[in-house]
Amino acid sequence: YEQPHQPVVFRERGTFLMVGALGEVGELICQELGERYQAQLVIFSRRTENEVKNRLERIEASGASVIYRSVDILDKKGLDQEMKSLREEEVQIHGVIHMARQVSDAPILKKSFTEFSDVMSAKVQGTLNIDAVTAKEPLDFFLIYSSMAAFGIKGSPDYAYATAFQNAMVRNRNHLVEQKKRSGRTFAICWGQWEMDGGIDPEKMPGRLEKMRRMGMDFIDVSSSITLMILGLNNPWDVVGMVAVNDKEKVLQMMGFDQVNPKDKDKIEATVEAFENEELSKPQFIAFLKTLKDSDYTESIQNKIIHAMKRSDRQKKEPVEKSSKLQDSPNAAFKEEVFIAKHAVSEQSILETVRDTVRKVLKIKNEVLDLDRPLLDYGLDSVSAMQLANTLEKELKFSIPPNWFVEHPTLNFLADKLSKENRYQGEIQ
Repeated sequence: YEQPHQPVVFRERGTFLMVGALGEVGELICQELGERYQAQLVIFSRRTENEVKNRLERIEASGASVIYRSVDILDKKGLDQEMKSLREEEVQIHGVIHMARQVSDAPILKKSFTEFSDVMSAKVQGTLNIDAVTAKEPLDFFLIYSSMAAFGIKGSPDYAYATAFQNAMVRNRNHLVEQKKRSGRTFAICWGQWEMDGGIDPEKMPGRLEKMRRMGMDFIDVSSSITLMILGLNNPWDVVGMVAVNDKEKVLQMMGFDQVNPKDKDKIEATVEAFENEELSKPQFIAFLKTLKDSDYTESIQNKIIHAMKRSDRQKKEPVEKSSKLQDSPNAAFKEEVFIAKHAVSEQSILETVRDTVRKVLKIKNEVLDLDRPLLDYGLDSVSAMQLANTLEKELKFSIPPNWFVEHPTLNFLADKLSKENRYQGEIQ
């Protein structure tokens, strides 16, 4: 999707359809739109107007005018009737903000199909219905509140699926915009943790926020959300994740995106030079390479390592024992050594490696770690799954998708999967 020529903005006194906007965060977003833009807000909600009277009064006090419609977004006929009524009243909608959600945390094995379906409905069928009834509206934008849960979340597989569906739907709707079958920039924001969250037990919220701060993250405050929405609507991507951060370096490291520190780069280059000058033996040099992170292997450093290996072989004229799986090439010696470094972990030690990594990342005492208990029971979530994947990748030297922690939920199952993958990696080299 190409970035629009005309920037997308919230119109002064514009009319916005707000869906699922009467929760704690939604109400404050409505107030922000009222205060900043004196917006006219068309609010769709299942509750009766009397039930939400106080919330509506607070929204109107912010400077917004409110048109309230008590309608279930799963009721397509009801939505059609309300949209027809709005058109008859000559209400022209300029933008849609879809915030509706339903959360019910529990492992998938403990959920009935009805519970699973109910959680998905607001973000799947509800999104499709809102898109359908606004298909002919000349919108400026169609904005969906998705979630970082789309990348996986502990205890909410249905919610994760629902938000991932919304992300895919955004891309599809933008294709329809290109075909002139829809109008308005379609965009999804995968929000991180808000400063308030009706889906989380209030007693657990302080602990959750404290855990996030230790990982370098923070909560999103509503006052900055309008600016973030405008930035999102005007970026070239259809879907963007937004997470509040208080320690960028810590978060990059946790996610495995940390770059080579200049001091580390100097140390690596000095070690390569020492090997070239025969101040280090080949076993010592290979041992050093094993300590490097994947992100340390920049193109420049790889070229220097290859050059050092080739020079060492020429100087000492040592025969290089080649693996039958490796192709004969100028870099074969380097590939052989890197293969040894990457696959030095024996199958017998994989379980121990996995157990130690899980214990450190999830902060579990060794004596309470059960090899046959699901990792979800120990607090595994989408963030810690990425931490585990990145840490184990560095230890085992092959790619580990975070979804393996769901498909192989216990330490024993996971270790068995990683052992098979380790053997496979050895075979393809």
